[in-house]
Amino acid sequence: MTAATTPIPATSSSVGTLIYFNFRARGEPIRLVAAYAGLILSQNVFKMSEWGRIKRSMPKGQVPVLRLPDGALMPEMNDICKYLALLPSPEGRQLVVDAKQDSIIRKVNGALLHSVSHMTNLHPIAHALQQSDYVREKATRFLQQFIDLLGAENFFGGAAPGYGELGLWLLVEDCMLLVPDLLDQQNAGYDRFKQWYARVADLPGISEFLASRPQVGEGNTVRLGASCIVEINDAP
Repeated sequence: MTAATTPIPATSSSVGTLIYFNFRARGEPIRLVAAYAGLILSQNVFKMSEWGRIKRSMPKGQVPVLRLPDGALMPEMNDICKYLALLPSPEGRQLVVDAKQDSIIRKVNGALLHSVSHMTNLHPIAHALQQSDYVREKATRFLQQFIDLLGAENFFGGAAPGYGELGLWLLVEDCMLLVPDLLDQQNAGYDRFKQWYARVADLPGISEFLASRPQVGEGNTVRLGASCIVEINDAP
C-alpha cells in the first residue's frame, strides 16, 4: 500500500477517522499507535446492531477502516497501524517500523486474537470466564515465540517500541482479562516478558490512554472489553 510508505507532513489536525465497533479488539492497536505517537485520531464508533448498514459501505465489508483526510478508505488493522506509525510524531515519539514489527503484527492478527476478542467483547462475562482454561493453554503456547524473540531487550524494537508490539500488548491484555495470572509463570523468560508488558503500559501517551478507558465494572456489566470511547451496556 503506497499510503503506508509515503508519510505526510506532521499536522495538528486529525490524521483520519477510525471506523470501528464500540469495543477494543482490532480497533485498539490502532488507537494505541495513535496515542503513543501523539496523533489526533477521530473516531466513528458504532454498535453491533448498526453493522449491517455500515458494512455495505466498507471496503472488503470489514472494519477497522481508516478514513483519510482526503476521503479515501484504508482497510486492514495491520496496514492502518503501519501507516500511522510512519507518520511524523508531533511528540517526537517515533515507533519502530521494520520487518520484525511487520512479522509481529501479522502473527498477532490471527486466530487467537479473533477468538479472545469475541470472548471479551461479545460474550457475557460469565460465559467468557468459562473459557479461561482454553485461553491459558492457547495463549501460553502462542506467546512462547515472543518471549524467545524479546530476549534481554527493553522492547521488540530495541531501545524504542515498535508498532507491531503495541498490537501484541493488546492481545496479551485481552488474554489477561480471562487469565489474570497468565504472565506469572516462574521462569526468567516470563519475568522479562512481564516487565515488557508493564513497560509498554507505562509509555508516554499509552499510560494516559489506558487510564481514560472505561474499566470493568464502570457501566460495563455485560462484557469485559469496553472501548476508549463508548461503554458497552447492551448485550449483542
